[in-house]
This record gives sequence, structure tokens and C-alpha cells, in this order.
Amino acid sequence: ALDANGGLVEDAAAAASCRAAFCPGGVSAGKKASCESNCRKHPHFCQNTCQGQDDSSPRCQSCRKECEAACQCEGHCEPLIKDAALCYEQGGTWAPTLPQNFDNVWNSLLTLFEISSTEGWVDVMYAACDARQPYEEPVRDSQQWLMAPFFVFYIFISFMFLLNLSVGVIVDNFMHLKEDGSKVMLTPAQSKWVRAQQNLLSKAAVFSMRNLDRLPPFRRWLYDIVVSRYFEVLMTGVVVANTTMFATRTFPRPTPWWETAVQGLDYLFSLIFCAEFAVKYYALRNNFWASIRNCFDFACVVAALVGIVFSIAAPNVEIVMSLTRIFRMFRIVRLFRLLRSARLNQIFMAFVLSLPKLANVLMILLLLMTLYGILGVSLFSTVKHSEWLNEHGNFMNFGWAFITLFRAVTGEAWNSIMHDLAKNEIDYFREGSWCTPDEFFVTSSQEGYNMLKAKCLLEQPNSCMQTMWGWNIFPVLYWVTYILFIQLMVMNLVIAVILEGYEDGKQSPESEFVDLLFVTWEKYDADRKMVVPLPVAFQFIHEVLTHWVVKHGKRAKLALPGLRNGDMTQLSMQQIKFFPLRTMEDGQVHWLQASKQVARFTCTEDDDGLLNEIEELEKNMDKKMAARLGRLEKKQGYLLGIREDHGRDMRKEIAATKLQREFRASPLFERVQARRRASGSASQERRKSHELPDDLFSMRGGSSVPVELN
Repeated sequence: ALDANGGLVEDAAAAASCRAAFCPGGVSAGKKASCESNCRKHPHFCQNTCQGQDDSSPRCQSCRKECEAACQCEGHCEPLIKDAALCYEQGGTWAPTLPQNFDNVWNSLLTLFEISSTEGWVDVMYAACDARQPYEEPVRDSQQWLMAPFFVFYIFISFMFLLNLSVGVIVDNFMHLKEDGSKVMLTPAQSKWVRAQQNLLSKAAVFSMRNLDRLPPFRRWLYDIVVSRYFEVLMTGVVVANTTMFATRTFPRPTPWWETAVQGLDYLFSLIFCAEFAVKYYALRNNFWASIRNCFDFACVVAALVGIVFSIAAPNVEIVMSLTRIFRMFRIVRLFRLLRSARLNQIFMAFVLSLPKLANVLMILLLLMTLYGILGVSLFSTVKHSEWLNEHGNFMNFGWAFITLFRAVTGEAWNSIMHDLAKNEIDYFREGSWCTPDEFFVTSSQEGYNMLKAKCLLEQPNSCMQTMWGWNIFPVLYWVTYILFIQLMVMNLVIAVILEGYEDGKQSPESEFVDLLFVTWEKYDADRKMVVPLPVAFQFIHEVLTHWVVKHGKRAKLALPGLRNGDMTQLSMQQIKFFPLRTMEDGQVHWLQASKQVARFTCTEDDDGLLNEIEELEKNMDKKMAARLGRLEKKQGYLLGIREDHGRDMRKEIAATKLQREFRASPLFERVQARRRASGSASQERRKSHELPDDLFSMRGGSSVPVELN
């Protein structure tokens, strides 16, 4: 009970005596009638005494009077029965083992919400398994076959299904918004064409060197070695072995010679990496720096050499030893070379592509945490510290509030801090402590501030939590909304962004065909001149499309007639529309132009409607998108040696050739020729200048011998 001065008095006495001591003035008639009605239908008090007996029996009336007395002085007297009463009679304290409970609907909903975040749900389950009837002492595993399956089933439904379903809803809406935003500007075919060009232009620098036929034999031999797959596998094995060597370091060392052996292996691996750099740089020369991976490997080599030099030059200088450890740690990052594996690189690219978008989500997260941090300082800065609201997690200033909220993002003890904030005066008194009523803990006035400072309550505040109409609802509203917004919405938005990055980073069809272009081009241009004769370019296009049709089950009409033998005049005028191929003045076709033609085929599949969509996109492309593609094309054109003048439009020349052939096959051409032969007035030179060749492509240079494909 509580005395008139607010002190805690634990005394096993009758409720009537408690009322006489603490509420001698009595209560209103309405309060008496309410208590009488409540005790008559109370689910626990006097049930056994009054059950099966007349309510007017002495035992029942005495029990009811005790219940009414406790109700009329409920602020000071707590009625107890069964084990709870025996506990107090024997000098113990009857208090809940956990802050969570199912005493009413609202507490039950809050408890279920807490355990749905998996924070402390096991403790609640064990307490429920031990619980019996109200006011009875818990017994180990008394209801484990009922409560344990209930909580496991609830966790499975709430955490593993409903919460993950909310993740799916947020991700699905995020993806729909992204698709809707792209559909406003581009059709599916246009989007596919833009992605194909981006993949093509961003990966064109994969050709590390051009004009390999100009290299000296020895340098060409080294180049073939360093770009081979076997060399990459060998160096990856060395990286794994080097990392394994670092993992064998122990403290203390097992034997005196162990550290010496590990140091020797470290020097050996450093020598191998230096040799790798020397060979690659000799073979590639300035082209070595065009690859970010090569620059990364060079940084690792420099770090290894600097660390070795420091360890040898000044092994006993403290700052040098610290720098040596730093450079030694830096050498471990060579393990990132394993990301060159296709599967690992796919995951790494998902991370890289997600970083810019994660920055936007991070700004939203910081904004919400800042708002909640300021609100938390306003509400909870002076609240008395307890078990979880302590020097490691509190709201005394914005810095600590931000750290506490960031810790709560991971789900760490957020509900324990909430329950510490929700304690009232009675809860502190039951713990044998006390708190200053919030209305007395005044920091706004200088007098109040000086008083609190004199009592050392600024460094260790002990204010009670402020209430609203007697309800302590601020901690619950604060933390429940924070978890809903941050954990269930913003953090799930992070998952959506990562999934989007994974979708963008994984091997798309457009990326697959770019890889196929690289592999196929090496068969037709072994010296990396980046240009081939026009008939060879046709057959390159034919082979890539053939593989594409077989692999992806596309329609066979992608393999158009004339591609295999290089005679494009076999195509109809309608099919010629699909060949906006530009050739150089000498009849050569650049790799980029031939690859764009393949990309156009894979996006349109010789469908007139899709072709018109792509042509419309090229005419009316968004300025930002056009500028981005222009920058990529200009950059790769510089790296690949493409001149600004891309030559002639092949469609016009094929059309001209068809017109010439049709004219020769017409009777008018025969009459003109007959008239010339009959007149005999034209000279041989003049006849030659007026005669038209059988095929315009014979004037263009380059080989006319078709390259057969197996």
C-alpha cells in the first residue's frame, strides 16, 4: 500500500483496515455503487466463497466487503488472493516477471506486436509456458504443450509470413512505380533497345588492345598469355593461397619458426604479384591503365612493397609498425579479385548499382531518425534511467537519441527501452526506488535549473514520465510508430532497392548478346583491327543471330537470306529497312556498327512495328538519354579508334544496286545497248564510263569470297 505521503508500505492486512488507514474520508456514493457492482461480477475475487451459496451468507458478504474496500481505496490498497497473498504474508513481493502481459486487450496487442519483431519473444513464450491461473505462482512448463505451439505458430504467421508479405507488397509497388515511370516515356521495344545500346557501349572497352598484328612476336606471345582464361585462373589460385596464408597467423605463434615461414611466404606472394604486374604492363603498356581491375591490382602491389620496405627499414619504430600493419591489411583486399567470377561479380554489381539509390533511401532514413530524435529528446530527456534506459541508450541529448534510435533499427532491445520509459511512480516504488513527478522537474526556469543542478539531477535525471489525462501513452505511441515507419517500411524499401540492383546487375538478355558479340568477333578479327570487310561483317551478324535464335528460341526469320553468303541484294526492300548499317569509304565495317546491327535485330525481330518504334525513339529521344548515350559512344569511339565520319548508309546503296539490276533486266536497257552498238560512235573509254557494274559492292573493296561457317 501507499501511505498519505507517497511512501511504499508493504503490509499484509485486511482491505478494510487498509481503507481505514489510507482513505478515512470515504468515497462518493457513485464510487461505492461501482465497486459493489464490480465485486459482484469480479472473475476472481470471492468466486469460491460465494459459489453455490446464497449471496447473503456471512462468508460471502465478508469477502465482498473486503473486495469493495480495496476497490474504494485502489490507489493505496492492492487486494491479493491465493499464492499472491501467501507470498506477501511470508515477506515476499508479488510482481510481474516481464513487462509484457495479456492483462487486457491493449496490452495483449502491444505484446503481440513486440514479439512479431522477434524481440524478446522467447522470454514471453517461456513465461507463458510457466504461467497458471491469476494470482497463482508460476510452475515450470505447466502449459508448455499449449503455449509453446501457440507462440511458434504466431511467429511463423506474423514474422515469417505477414511481415515478409509486407516486404513483398512494398517491393512490388516499388517495381510497379519504376515500370510505370519507364512506360511513360518508352515502349518495351524502345526500352530494350536503349538497354542494348548501354550494355554495348559500356562494355566495348573489353578489347584491351587493338592492331595486335603490329606487336613484336614476343610481346604478342605475352599478351596472349595474360589475357587467357588459364592465366586468370592461375592468379586467382595465388590470391586464394595468399589469403589462406594470412589466415594461418595466430597469437601466440605455435613455434619459433612459424612467423619466419609465414613472412617468407608473404615475400614470395608479393614477388609473384610484382611479376604479374611487370608482365601485364609490358604486354599492355599504356592500355594497362584503361582497366579499373588492373589499377586495383597495381595498388595492391604498391601496398605490398611499401609494407615490406617499412618492415625492413624500421622494424622497431612504433609508427612504422602501425603503417606496416595497415598496408598488410590492405593486401588482403586482393581477395576481391575473386569477384571476377561471373556469379560473384553479379552479386557485387547488385551492390554497386544499389549504392546511388540507397543514398536516397538513406536520406529518408536520416530524416525520420532526426525527427524522432528531436521528439525523443523533448519527451524523454529527463526520464529516470533504469535497466535498459541507461548510459548506453538514452535521450539526454540529440547525439545519444540518434545512437539509441539507430540501435533500435536493428531491433536491439527497443521494447525494453519502451517499457522502461513507460514506468510510473508505483513501478519505481515496487522496485524500491522513486522518481520526481514530471510537473516538479522544471528546467525551463533558472530557479528550477539551479535547484536540479544543486541536487545533481542534471547529470542523473530522475523525472517520472509525463502523462496525458493519467495515461502513460507517449512511449508506446513513440516506439510503435517508429518501428512501423523505420523497420517495416524504410528498411523494406532498402530491400526493394537491393533487389532492383540485383535485377539490373544480373545477366540480362541484352548483356548476354554483348558477351556473344565479343566471343564471335574474335573469330573474324583475330588481330583486333576492329574492322572487317562488308561480306565478313554480314557473316559475323549471321553467326551471332544463329546462336541467338538457337539459345533463346526466337523465330527463325531472324536469320535473313543473304547474311550467310554476303549478298544483301537477296533481301526485299521491306527487309532492307532493318539494315541501317554504315560502312567506311573502303568498304570496311567497324565492330561497333556491326554490333549495333545485331542489337537492332534482337530488339525488333524484323517486326515493322517495333522497327518504327525504334526509329521514332532515335528521332525524338529524351535529351538526357541522348546525351548519355552520346557520351558513351564518343568515349568508346575514342577507345576503339572510330572516326567521326561513319561512311555511307548501306540501305541506300543496296536500293541503288537493286535499281541498277532491274534496269539491266528491262527491255529499255537492251534497246539502249543495241543502239550504242549500232551507232559505234562512242569510244571504248566512254562506254566503260557509262556502263554500270553488275554489283555495286564490287566497287567497294574488300574480299568477295564468303567465309563459310561450320
